[in-house]
Amino acid sequence: MADGRSGARRALIALLIAGAFQATAFGIYETSLPLYLEYLKISFTSMGIIFGASQFGILAVRYLVGSRSDVVGRKPFLVDALALITVSTALLPTVVRTAPIAALKMVRDAAGVVRDAMRSLAIYEASGARFVRWIGRAIGSEFFFMAVGAVAAGWLITVLGWSWTFGVSAALSAAATVTVWRWFRETAPRARKAGSSAGEDAGIVRWLGMGLPPNLWVLTASSFVFNIGLTMSHSFYLLLFFKDKFEFSIPVLGGLQMLHRFSLGIPMMIAGQWMDRPGLRRHYRSIFIVSMAAQGACLSLTAILPSALLACSFFILHDILGATFFSPIQADFLQRWARPAFRGRDVALATGLGSLGSIFGPLLAGFLLDRLGWRDGPFLASGLVIAAASLVLLKLREDDPRS
Repeated sequence: MADGRSGARRALIALLIAGAFQATAFGIYETSLPLYLEYLKISFTSMGIIFGASQFGILAVRYLVGSRSDVVGRKPFLVDALALITVSTALLPTVVRTAPIAALKMVRDAAGVVRDAMRSLAIYEASGARFVRWIGRAIGSEFFFMAVGAVAAGWLITVLGWSWTFGVSAALSAAATVTVWRWFRETAPRARKAGSSAGEDAGIVRWLGMGLPPNLWVLTASSFVFNIGLTMSHSFYLLLFFKDKFEFSIPVLGGLQMLHRFSLGIPMMIAGQWMDRPGLRRHYRSIFIVSMAAQGACLSLTAILPSALLACSFFILHDILGATFFSPIQADFLQRWARPAFRGRDVALATGLGSLGSIFGPLLAGFLLDRLGWRDGPFLASGLVIAAASLVLLKLREDDPRS
């Protein structure tokens, strides 16, 4: 028993270290990409296509990974996903046209969702009843290191240029790949043996028809709406909004992105500790709804406030009051209500269908910017749509049937 606990703790620490490398890499990547697209003089509409198109194929990838990882384990998919992130990031500064950029981003984003899904599943299987605490630590620390990557991006772009910037991001992803490959060991036995349920892997149509427990359908619907809203403001336009409206320089934008990520890092780690108490768990549903609505309100206020200081303040508050609380709860609900024998598949289906909303958010943002010329529109609409997503969560049932 002691050896089992020790092995689980080593696995969790390996995941946290790999997460630090990958989060720093992502902080550089997400800060640099929209600025790189603007540097290439790509239109807002084309940016929306690049960011929206990257979501196509993710559902199919989630299907394959979710089903197979229940059989062969999480580690092979973690390693492969991180390796694909490394390669696609390294190749990005070698292309300048919309189509190849969109293709590389599609590969990188598909690998990213696989990595995130496998990370959460691996943490759940290693941490058990302390999942909320450990997922809070994992996500919170990753946002902290995203902040480090964001401020590094401002310096890298200004001093070394685009090739070095994306090269450093790729090198950090490679370090994450090696960390998982060398030091992460799975501690949970697979729920099924290969070939034990041949009919259950008959194809994606059958997989979609398997359905989900009722509460997971509610989470899926809310996530779909939420992702439409979030990607309207948080895809290509996040930093460009502040650059255009308040004329921020690239180093200042890197600093703003750093504060954005810091606002989730340490607060989420603290929130994870605070919410990991039996007395609070019966209030998770209410905390989920209120915090998501608060995030939406802050984003809409960011759009309409004329002062740079006030706009930036409410922008930073949107995650402190919002995702700090609802992100660990959402992760807990997904794992809790997934059927144990099909955990990977249930989580893949719920998150995959929910992520399809991310196709439409960037396209709507591009439409508002290029066709209507409404520079505040993506942020204002983003907040309203996220608030609507919180209302969907009112349908969550307090009991959580697993069938």
